[in-house]
Amino acid sequence: MQYIPSGVYFARAKIKDNGRGVVKRASLETDVFTTAKLRLPDKIKKIRNPKVAVGTFADGRLQFERQTNSDYTLAELSKVYRLRCVTSILKSWSGLDDLNVDSIKEQDVRDWAQRYAKKFAPNFF
Repeated sequence: MQYIPSGVYFARAKIKDNGRGVVKRASLETDVFTTAKLRLPDKIKKIRNPKVAVGTFADGRLQFERQTNSDYTLAELSKVYRLRCVTSILKSWSGLDDLNVDSIKEQDVRDWAQRYAKKFAPNFF
């Protein structure tokens, strides 16, 4: 599909979601037809098989820490700040590292945030 006003092409795929067919769209990020044709198969695969977060919070945390430490665009103090925030989260939410990512719900995060906000200054929270 092409969005006429901007000329950008989109992939469109029908997938099963909870037992019913749903149409999903995703930008191919180009307005050139030949480039869109080349990108289409990969984008449809990505639409039909999205990445699902699997593993524990610790797995994601370790990946975040590696990415933060290797990011050359961040200043050294920014890296330290981000890693301290992670440490602070772990101290205030016991057992978080052992939880499966899929088991952490939005309400759990909101409950933690409410407890955390009461203990710390708003500018830090």
